[in-house]
Amino acid sequence: MELVNTSPVPVDFAIVGKLPGESRALILTAKATFRIEDNGQVKLEQETPFPLLNEDQPTELGLQPRDNLPRLDPAFEVMLLGKAYAPGGRATTEMTVTLSVGDVQHEMDVIGERVWQGEGDSASMSPPEAFDTMPLVWERAFGGSKQVLIDREASLDVSSPMNAEGKGFDHITQARELGDAFNCPEGYPQFDATRSLPNLETPDQRVKYWSDLPLPVCWAPVPHSSGLIFERFKRSCEKRGKDYVVMDAPEMLHRAHPDWVIDTPGAGAVVSLEGACNRGSIKFRLPELRVVADFQVGDQGEAIELNPRTLVLLPEEQKFYITYRSVTQFVTRMRETRVIRIKLLKGWCADKKEESL
Repeated sequence: MELVNTSPVPVDFAIVGKLPGESRALILTAKATFRIEDNGQVKLEQETPFPLLNEDQPTELGLQPRDNLPRLDPAFEVMLLGKAYAPGGRATTEMTVTLSVGDVQHEMDVIGERVWQGEGDSASMSPPEAFDTMPLVWERAFGGSKQVLIDREASLDVSSPMNAEGKGFDHITQARELGDAFNCPEGYPQFDATRSLPNLETPDQRVKYWSDLPLPVCWAPVPHSSGLIFERFKRSCEKRGKDYVVMDAPEMLHRAHPDWVIDTPGAGAVVSLEGACNRGSIKFRLPELRVVADFQVGDQGEAIELNPRTLVLLPEEQKFYITYRSVTQFVTRMRETRVIRIKLLKGWCADKKEESL
């Protein structure tokens, strides 16, 4: 298979064999990077586009997600790698970050450092500390892990199944239950009894009581270790009235928070981000860009439309990227020429204007 791509949009393909007969599946993936100008206009990045990733790439603001997961369902995912900035540059104890993509809007409360004072029903929260900026990462969402010594030489970890990377879960109760289960010697289990509170919360699901167990909220890509992935899969199955069949589970491959797995926005949809930019806000329209592959097999050809599937916002760099994906079937024949030629057209996935860029 030969790939001809002279555009500034990285493209790759995978061939999945064998389907019934001599058929194969061709999966095409593209990633278009855009710069956000001060006036809200967006320009396709020509010189240094983000490459397609075969593995998650760690950054200080979360994972840049790999692009080669074989997710072929029509959902559109929105993710954010960024920081919260106190309004007006003045330190605050609490603020709200708002993100909207087309008709979908969500808010996330960002709160300064707090801890529980006391335990159980009588516990109270300490006043939040002031902050200038706050990374919007899974480590600051509800969840967490703690080490528990069960004797002088042995230790075990207790963790939140939804988000082991977070903070605020009730490790104290778990640690004591672990101690009872192992019949620990006198003086054990030993653990840090400080219980922090999360910095990132959903406005209508704020932690109020010691026993609260909110689903963690963060708009960075969900780590593969998170139980949130299975939770949304379970909820989707319940909504559709289906049994848990992992083979029929596109939700298991989604990387966005469940709130941000949405229908594909319409052409020219407005993206607005408030509170997660050092200049206060970002607002732009989704760019009119189509990625089309002319697929030639022997003397037959077809145009394959790659559909937008993921929007990743990178406000610290004044950039974002959109990944496009499509799948088609073809029949293999010996000594047959197969060529993929990439072209960029103006429009959106539902707009079939054949206007070249």
